[in-house]
Amino acid sequence: MRWLKTAVVLALFSSVAIAQTTPPRLGLVLGGGGARGFAHLGVLKQLEAWRVPVACIAGTSAGSLIGGFYASGMPLPAMERAFATADWDGILSGRVPREQVPYQRKRDDYKNYFDVVLGVRNWQFQFPRGAINSQKIDLFIRELTRDAEVAAFDRLPIPFEAVATDLTTGEAVVFRQGKLATALRASMAVPGLFDPVAQGETLLVDGGLARQLPIENLKQKRCADVLLVVDVGSDNLAPQQIKTVFDVLAQTTNVGIMQNVRQQLALLTPADMVLRPELGALSAADFRKSAEFAVKGEQAIQPLAAALQRFAVSPEAYQAWKQRREQWQPHAPRVDQVEVKPLEIANREWIKQALPVTTGQPLDQPQLHQQIEHLFAGGDFDRLNYRLDQREQHNILTIEALERAQAPNYLRFGLSLRADTDDSSDFNLLFSHRRIWLNDAGGEWRNELELGRGGGFSTEWFQPFSYTSPYFFALGAGRNAEPFSVYDIDGNEYSRYNLYRNYLRAEVGVNLGNYGEWRTGIERNRISAERKVGDPSLFANERGWLTQFSSRLLIDQFDNPRLPRQGYFVSAELAHLLGEDSTVLRARGDWAHTWGKQTWRVSGRYAQQFGRAAEVNAFALGGFLSLSGLKPKQLLGSRLAFARLMSYRQIAAMSQPFGTGLYAGFSLEAGRVWEGQGLIQVRDEWVPAASAFVVTDTLLGPLFLGVGHAKGGDATGYLYLGVDY
Repeated sequence: MRWLKTAVVLALFSSVAIAQTTPPRLGLVLGGGGARGFAHLGVLKQLEAWRVPVACIAGTSAGSLIGGFYASGMPLPAMERAFATADWDGILSGRVPREQVPYQRKRDDYKNYFDVVLGVRNWQFQFPRGAINSQKIDLFIRELTRDAEVAAFDRLPIPFEAVATDLTTGEAVVFRQGKLATALRASMAVPGLFDPVAQGETLLVDGGLARQLPIENLKQKRCADVLLVVDVGSDNLAPQQIKTVFDVLAQTTNVGIMQNVRQQLALLTPADMVLRPELGALSAADFRKSAEFAVKGEQAIQPLAAALQRFAVSPEAYQAWKQRREQWQPHAPRVDQVEVKPLEIANREWIKQALPVTTGQPLDQPQLHQQIEHLFAGGDFDRLNYRLDQREQHNILTIEALERAQAPNYLRFGLSLRADTDDSSDFNLLFSHRRIWLNDAGGEWRNELELGRGGGFSTEWFQPFSYTSPYFFALGAGRNAEPFSVYDIDGNEYSRYNLYRNYLRAEVGVNLGNYGEWRTGIERNRISAERKVGDPSLFANERGWLTQFSSRLLIDQFDNPRLPRQGYFVSAELAHLLGEDSTVLRARGDWAHTWGKQTWRVSGRYAQQFGRAAEVNAFALGGFLSLSGLKPKQLLGSRLAFARLMSYRQIAAMSQPFGTGLYAGFSLEAGRVWEGQGLIQVRDEWVPAASAFVVTDTLLGPLFLGVGHAKGGDATGYLYLGVDY
């Protein structure tokens, strides 16, 4: 029996030796807090620097997002780059960058319609499903998780759990398996910011409402000897800080969250550690400041350096652990068949044709996401998603398209307001209707109505040759009125007119995708002038129907048509009046670029009428940002040249989707018109001008308050809503 006693002693000695040489296991509990969750990046970075492997992770909201990415093997530097370079304006507003939007959707952007689109379906008004669309955040998460679907999250490189909240019962819902992207998206579905996530008959929202710090998840798993809890939640407001109804709502949410936080903290033992980074003025909405949050996380964990040293492993052991984590790859399934769920309005064959999925090959996720974003940019879907199912030994890729709630009849409303201190003012109301998918080829019907000074209406049928063809034809008709005055050399009003134009138009063209379009066609015009005040002989002859052949090219790559900060705009038109010796050329170029917060914009226009100079084609300069300080359209002639340098700087930010901010700026302008037949010669010389202004880009449009002055004019104050410049 001596040998048995010896074996027992050796076994006990070995177990004690192993216990003394094997570090204890560290588990991470990562709490929610919006952008404050980026502080988790700094905590992870410092743990890596100290060679502390993580045994398991449980996360809520932002903590689940970062914890899930890390647990699935994403390298920390790649995660930091992804957050730093993400289009947070687009993600949080649900908007696609305008440069990627098809031109057909953005062609009306220079008219001052509100940013709210209503709809009519089955003779009932339809409203948007939510204030913010979650399409971009869905694809963002799916891309960073590599669309991993795991039988059990314990099989990830680091065992992981995510917590969401059942919107019906208020109970915590724990994700331990399935689609990782779905778990993360549900855990961070902040009510009012992102759409709830449907799972069966249940709607799931942000996990912080039920379990802000999922401590009990790891306590029950027994996957760690010691827990490090990182709490990045917002502090409760002091009584003197509660001043508005929004403060009351925020405090109400905080009170509920703090109750479940206290319940979870009560589960900790003296060996566990709690870390609460001091984030100062950084708020839960500062998503563009991920690097600053990460630095705060690094600083916060420094006092725990000595306590965390006992979890460190050797360089060789840590490198092996890190390599196993980062080399993990989710299975990329082969796609055997592609299906598109039935649609009510759009042609689903159009969607299927546009997706770059090759059957019999592994799914190329980046390419699929790129094309889904392209289709979503068309504006006819609230969401475009996909799933992979196995059916009879085949992998079926199913495209799930949720058509826009307002489709197929879109209604928009707007207004424009122009007033200056020279007693010139305009107030117009705008209405538009667009009916999409008139047929399987993608035909559209557009109608516009403008009431007020210079109003009118137009209608157009736009018809692609097929749903895959860039070529189209268009038939249109309309009537508009253009008010203008004629001034003497001193700027005094000489005559006042309304110039009426009725037209019928037939065109063919090519759609240049998100860049623009080129059209060529024939137009029948009837132009007449109605005298309000002044010389009755200036436009005495009413013209009959005239036929015009025209060709025009338009390229629009501005990021924001109202107040561009990046991009360019180019247009050119050549029109010849058939049977008349008259040809008109119009050209315009615009370029904007931003360095830091300062935007510089350079613009130029040129127009000329060749041959017989008809007064109906006269060109005009004058008014705010078009020789500021002169009267509106004060200079008239048959040839025009204009150049402008604008600069504006953001002096205050606004939250999407309410606007882009408050700006202060100035313009330097110069323009000249040459004499046209039948018109008063006002000034055949280059006229310099300048302006200074503040502008805010709002839901109602750009609102300018400025002052301008031009050579030979007076200093003039301006209030403009919806400037088309």
